[in-house]
Amino acid sequence: MNYRRKKRKNNLTFVSFLFIILFFIFLRIFILKYKTVDFFEYYNLSADSGAVIVEDKVSGFGFEENENDIYFCFDFVKSFIDPYIFWDEAEKKLTITTEDKVIRMKSNELDYYINNEPLSLDIPFYIEDNTPYIPSSILKKLYNIKINKIEKSNIISINFNDKDFYTAETVKSTKMTFNSEKPFTNIKGKLGKGTSVYIYPDDSTEELYKIKTDLGYVGYAPKKIFSEPKLYKASENTEDNKNTNINKINGKINLAFEQVTNYSANNKFKETVPDGVNVLSPTWFSFEDKSGNIRNIADKSYVDSAHKNSAQVWALITDNFDAEISHAILSATDTREYVIRQLLAFVSLYDLDGINIDFEAVPVKDGDYYIQFLRELAPLLRQQGAVLSADMFVPKPWTEHYNRKEAAKTVDYIIVMGYDEHYAGSNVSGSVASIGWSEEAVTETLNQSVPKDKLILAVPFYSRIWKETSSQNGIQVTSKAYGMDEAKNYMLEKNASFKWLDDIGQYYAEYTENGQTYKLWLEDEKSIGLKLDLVNKYSIAGCASWKRGFESENTWNIIKEKLSAD
Repeated sequence: MNYRRKKRKNNLTFVSFLFIILFFIFLRIFILKYKTVDFFEYYNLSADSGAVIVEDKVSGFGFEENENDIYFCFDFVKSFIDPYIFWDEAEKKLTITTEDKVIRMKSNELDYYINNEPLSLDIPFYIEDNTPYIPSSILKKLYNIKINKIEKSNIISINFNDKDFYTAETVKSTKMTFNSEKPFTNIKGKLGKGTSVYIYPDDSTEELYKIKTDLGYVGYAPKKIFSEPKLYKASENTEDNKNTNINKINGKINLAFEQVTNYSANNKFKETVPDGVNVLSPTWFSFEDKSGNIRNIADKSYVDSAHKNSAQVWALITDNFDAEISHAILSATDTREYVIRQLLAFVSLYDLDGINIDFEAVPVKDGDYYIQFLRELAPLLRQQGAVLSADMFVPKPWTEHYNRKEAAKTVDYIIVMGYDEHYAGSNVSGSVASIGWSEEAVTETLNQSVPKDKLILAVPFYSRIWKETSSQNGIQVTSKAYGMDEAKNYMLEKNASFKWLDDIGQYYAEYTENGQTYKLWLEDEKSIGLKLDLVNKYSIAGCASWKRGFESENTWNIIKEKLSAD
């Protein structure tokens, strides 16, 4: 056998084999490159049922169509248009809240209410399988959106009129792809030269634009085949004449809480306002029952006196520190509405400058209802030029349901209660509000996306004298709250000496009597001054104090001096 011929034959076989492999690789790439996939097939949608595209987001659920209108289900609207839309299944009532409006509708009724004023609908919403369906005519009217049914592609395209947008034109023909990571999988159809598309820069890649065509298809195409994108600024919404004429405080807020337990107790405070205080918050409103009837001990002459002394009045309403009452008030739409109507009446009747919400017993399950209550109350107070503030705990995992981030989007001020580090029920003695605790109150609340110009730090004018008693079960702890001078004098009468604790930011004293140890971390002018330095350090809106009547003589001068500092 000829060795050279055999070797040549083997070489030809190898080359042929290599050629075949390369051919199939090329063929596979070629096929993939020009493979077309139907839009509905790719997104697992039915071409007969259609699809909804909200800006550049694709959805196949949530709408029905008849001869009257296109109806979108509640879950779709909440997911893609308004995360705050609220449906009360028990009362069959739909609530929509905006910065300046509260809109309420009932199913199958043509009357609806905007800020308690009745208006008429062209088409009502209806309920199917316990789910409300809302007509596009209502959505367009309330949300300033454009809803376009594209018959050729069977796609409903939704765009927000109050959002900036970009457009560009193709400078040559190309194909679209669904997935920026798989650019060879193309959408059926071609983008011809001169085709205008929407551009979504935030979702684009380095080489590909995310686009939406006039048929509603969403995908990607190479940046190099487009002209320079043009930015179109959204026109300002001129339909709403928003009432933002709230009488805001000039400079830092200096708020004093005043505990008023009955009507005659107003006389104790109403003739004078401490120097530098520009807001008074009397505890005037609480609940008589779970139906939302408000107990009212307000006094118009108190408000008149405050106004004469250049101070505003933000009347406080509490949930009675009762979780059952809090649940009953917050969880039912009709009850929330009833409570809000009463508060609006009080604002008008007593010429109040604001309402302070002090709900300290909101159950975890009712966190969303609490935010909904604030969202329903805020626009109506704003319409009357009144301030809405809400009291909040120092952020801890067990208070996350108060959702400070969402609350801050709605209310004018959040007052973080920077006290009760150790409280009446504590099983160990300690400070009511050490400087570290107070700083944590500020920093952790800011970390929850509360703007600094909306944050007020509340400081205590009280301390607790703790009594520790040894027993077989360990040390038993009880305490009693005292005002500044009262607590200090109590310990001095017992010949207790005071020493300053730098890490706590307070004076400490203790004594022993009859086998029991008494301890005090004193709140005084010096400790309050340190806390007020935090207001300037973090450039927050101001301070509040609980409560007037517990302070020592020079406290208000210290607060005024600190809040006036640059």
